Amino acid sequence: MDMTDRHADSPLETPERAVPAPTAETYTALQAAYDHLNRRLFGGTLPNGLVTLHRRPGCPGLYRPAPFERIDGTVADEIALNPVLFDGGTLEGPLAQLAHDMTHLWQRAYGKPGRARYHNREWAAKMKAIGLHPSTTGAPGGKETGERMGQWVIAGGPFARALSDLAETGFAIPWSARVDADAMPVPSARGGRWFKYVCPVCGLIARARHGVTLICADHMVALEPVDDATGSRA
Repeated sequence: MDMTDRHADSPLETPERAVPAPTAETYTALQAAYDHLNRRLFGGTLPNGLVTLHRRPGCPGLYRPAPFERIDGTVADEIALNPVLFDGGTLEGPLAQLAHDMTHLWQRAYGKPGRARYHNREWAAKMKAIGLHPSTTGAPGGKETGERMGQWVIAGGPFARALSDLAETGFAIPWSARVDADAMPVPSARGGRWFKYVCPVCGLIARARHGVTLICADHMVALEPVDDATGSRA
């Protein structure tokens, strides 16, 4: 066999037609954002976490302590971001959520995390120190601690300045989730099918027949129907 032909068939080769490469572009951007926020908000003291993507409805981000292990035994924490945050090329939403979960990583390395998923006062204080105000509603007026937390950007704070400086470099996260690709075709009748309904703010889950209207009492917003079979919005 001709060695040139065999080399051309190697799975390690990347053909010209494969560019752009969504995986490389996405994860290179996320690592660059992590490094930038680590330097600017945490003094470069955080160990590297493994930033991944997830598609859980109503959940912008997740932090898990040490679920990954390298072949040499090194472990890494996970920060999982929902790619719907990247829609439209905006940076504030995804980077604020990244910093939110990096604060969990900071707390695990240097502080005292709350029980399970609880965001305690130490976490809240560090969030405010880096320029993000924790809020159960994601807006001013919400509680600063709790199980499910969002945040809003403190004007002129460290995060706002770090975000501005990064944006000035032309930084972008080039790929995002196509929300319309998740839309389900609407049948003429859905009869007795049951659907999962999810609060877009806190992730509260309820189940009911298709077509009902359910309200999250904590946030006074309508729950969104999700098809259990596909995980798509109904």
